[in-house]
Amino acid sequence: MGIYDYYVCEPSSVCPWCGAALGTLHSKEGDCAMVVWEQGQRNPLTYERDQRIDNCELDEGVVSIEGACERGHWLRAKAIVRDGIWSETDLAEMQAIVEERNERDRLRRLREA
Repeated sequence: MGIYDYYVCEPSSVCPWCGAALGTLHSKEGDCAMVVWEQGQRNPLTYERDQRIDNCELDEGVVSIEGACERGHWLRAKAIVRDGIWSETDLAEMQAIVEERNERDRLRRLREA
């Protein structure tokens, strides 16, 4: 059993902190076989990314994933799995955290002005 599985997000998934690509995140949920799941693909790749693993699918539901964007901002997201395929990356919770911090910063600047 491995430490975790890797999750490669679609290029359209961007960091709510800075707008950089999310790249590869990871999760300790599931089998933790150190496979590489690619958003939109039914079967994962081996850790070396040299071949697809047949007869291996994600369970229906939500997988918590986390890691750093390409600029190093740490984040958490949810991989939404439908029909055995990771179809969506939900960043709503992280977006809410970013918006809350931005609002606090805005109010602090107003008080200091």
